[in-house]
Amino acid sequence: AHAEIGLLKKSLCHDSEEDSRGETENNAEGRYMIIQDAHSNDLLLPISRSCQALEVSRSGYYEWLKLFEEISFRTHGT
Repeated sequence: AHAEIGLLKKSLCHDSEEDSRGETENNAEGRYMIIQDAHSNDLLLPISRSCQALEVSRSGYYEWLKLFEEISFRTHGT
C-alpha cells in the first residue's frame, strides 16, 4: 500500500510541475484524473485511500467520476 501511495503522490508531483496554474478546482480535477487513471490500470489501493493520499474528498471524486463518465458517454457513445 505504501508503494502505491508513493506512486500516486509521484504522479501528483509530476502533474504539478507541468501545470503551475495553481487553481484549486483544476488542481482537484487533476488529482481525480490521477486516481481514475491509476485505478483503470489495476491499482489495488481502495478509492478512499487514494483520495486520502492525494488530499481530495471521496465524495468529490465520485461526483467528478459521474460527470466524467456522462461526458465520455456523450462524446463516444459507449
